[in-house]
Amino acid sequence: MRVADIMSTDLYAVAPDLPLSELEWELSRRRISGAPVIEDGKLVGMISRADIVRRLGFSHAMSQMALDYYRQLEGTDEGMLAEDYEKLRDQTLGSQLRTLHVRDAMTSNPVTIGPEAPAKAAAELMLDRGVHRVIVVVGAEPVGLVSSFDLIRLLADRPAPP
Repeated sequence: MRVADIMSTDLYAVAPDLPLSELEWELSRRRISGAPVIEDGKLVGMISRADIVRRLGFSHAMSQMALDYYRQLEGTDEGMLAEDYEKLRDQTLGSQLRTLHVRDAMTSNPVTIGPEAPAKAAAELMLDRGVHRVIVVVGAEPVGLVSSFDLIRLLADRPAPP
């Protein structure tokens, strides 16, 4: 079986300047968890919910370090700071989704494969690289995507939904 036999061809791709808040809405609406990133007709990356979580997690860790620093300086009540921190964290995460863009969280140099490769090669790439999707390209042009879900569907011998 070839990659072309199992890949999804209804490819939803995004631009690197798309705000993460809009991306998250589109991923939810389309019931997918990632998308290729295209700039000037070229594949420049891959963005997934895991990438977003990693990016926001880093920002959260930096915020925590700053809060710890100010806590030491001020010597104020821990309970009050914890409560203030919860409010600040919620505001910060929401604003980051609105101010950060796909390029801030995407994985550059995404994993690709050709449509004539064996489907098993796509599975091996996913395992070797620790990813859940591989972009199918002809030359440098993305023409489809194989996800771990596509491989599970193949094993279960079920057709793709319409």
